[in-house]
Amino acid sequence: MSIDELIKWGTLYSFLVSTGSFLLALKLFLNSRRKITVSLYIGEIKEGRFIYMNKEAENPNFVFLEAVNNKKAPVILVKTGFIMKTGKHTLIDTYYPASPLMRLPKKLNEGEYHRVWMSAQELIPAINNKNIKYGFFEDSLGKRYKTRYKEVKRLYQIFEDL
Repeated sequence: MSIDELIKWGTLYSFLVSTGSFLLALKLFLNSRRKITVSLYIGEIKEGRFIYMNKEAENPNFVFLEAVNNKKAPVILVKTGFIMKTGKHTLIDTYYPASPLMRLPKKLNEGEYHRVWMSAQELIPAINNKNIKYGFFEDSLGKRYKTRYKEVKRLYQIFEDL
């Protein structure tokens, strides 16, 4: 092997190592960002259990919002509620809640979840007018995590069927 071939192989090797290092650092960075999944359910609380809209739920009288932290970075949730299409907020009382399980602020580590609920009767006018834009949780940095609109449409459909 001549010196020129050694230089070519060395250059190729260093290129591959640096590219691999860059891709690994990028993957670690993207995995460490906050990623909160917010879900919207309708159901009831029966004998201390949450029963979502299924065969067991006889009287769906609560709307549940649930946030799950899917990434490694912890996040502190400080506010939750619904945004209406008119721009108004309907916040869920989490400072003096009916249950201590709903209290915010709440720190969510990787894989943890937090669930809040409110009476469906409070949302009936907005549901009947199809005025809900999305449910949300907000973190301590002001970033808002929203439900998907198809979950709000499912909420409308459940109340139409009742």
